[in-house]
Amino acid sequence: MIVDEPPYDLVVVFADADAQQFFEQVIERGQERHCLRPLRWRSLRDPRRDTLVHAPLAVLDPWLLHCDRFLLLCDHHGSGRDELGAEELEASLERTVQARLGQARELVAIVLAPELEAVLVPVWERIKELLAAQRGRSAPADEEILLQVRPADGRPLSDLLQADPRLVLRALFDLLQLRPNARQFTAFGNHLSLPKLKVGRAVDRCTATLQRWFAPV
Repeated sequence: MIVDEPPYDLVVVFADADAQQFFEQVIERGQERHCLRPLRWRSLRDPRRDTLVHAPLAVLDPWLLHCDRFLLLCDHHGSGRDELGAEELEASLERTVQARLGQARELVAIVLAPELEAVLVPVWERIKELLAAQRGRSAPADEEILLQVRPADGRPLSDLLQADPRLVLRALFDLLQLRPNARQFTAFGNHLSLPKLKVGRAVDRCTATLQRWFAPV
């Protein structure tokens, strides 16, 4: 369960509220389904966003006395470290922090490439159904969404989803006249299939790390 006071089995730091809301549900569902043993964990959001990438120790230092396991989650796009690939950035963050943690404690960085919305690509049809249901209508065809995006290069929606998932998701919100907000990502984390989400690298890396650290007894 998510707690405010130590002791903590895990501390997770997010760069934005959408990712925080989404992954909170994923981690809590893992415990409810007994994929993870019950754990006390702290969910934090870095209000400065860029600090998480450029100075991760500044964010983590207040928590190092209270926990042995840490996750950092941030977008690749807009991180200010775009010269590195996502996996290179993860490795850089882990080296920086692990030197401070020592061998007894561990940190895993998860870089969402190009951004959080990429985790929704494997469940795109279900995303359309969930959002359309809020308007009492059937899921729109991809062609309708393309009219909102109006890609200049004529790429199909499947290509746009891979290249710019945030753009496509915002187009879907616009089409359905819905407002994007963190609560939508809470609903996504609650209702989407975890096995299907794990097709994506970020969710798979997150859940595999947690299962390694907190396997059921």
